[in-house]
Amino acid sequence: MSYNIDVFSRQMPVIRDFLYYYISYKELHLLSSKAGTYKSFVDYTINAHYLQSLNHWFMVFGSDTSNPTHWKHIGLNNEDRNEIINKAKMDSTTWKEYWQKVTKFRNSYSAHRDLNYLEPVPNLDKAYDLALVYDEWIRDFISPDILEDPLLIDLVSEYRVVTKEFIKKTENIL
Repeated sequence: MSYNIDVFSRQMPVIRDFLYYYISYKELHLLSSKAGTYKSFVDYTINAHYLQSLNHWFMVFGSDTSNPTHWKHIGLNNEDRNEIINKAKMDSTTWKEYWQKVTKFRNSYSAHRDLNYLEPVPNLDKAYDLALVYDEWIRDFISPDILEDPLLIDLVSEYRVVTKEFIKKTENIL
């Protein structure tokens, strides 16, 4: 199968960054209630990690017209995308509804500020799952080429351990 190697080489670091930002958000969220004097700083940091994770995810899985790193531009067809979505335990209807919800939040709050937008912040756990499934799937798609980097799930596991260690040390100074 032929694929766009330029898109691929830029896409994978974006997905990794999404995962790291999202793990940072999730792990730091536990710190908020213990932050005391530093609560504002911690809350702004948590929010920044969430918004960065959302924006990075959107670069690959959001709009295909404005993002050169969009998964469509690597050479996927609809069957490929449906396979990935299904492996992430979503059907096409669930994916479409989820994608619309995340996109609306991104467009109405993260990238722009719609004064009338009052929807809740979307949970990015499905986005996280999709990114991990995509990483595994794309390695087969690019065959016979090989991505020598470790699986993102392994990198994320290591990053989560380091993040938890940091938070534990930080709790002692709050």
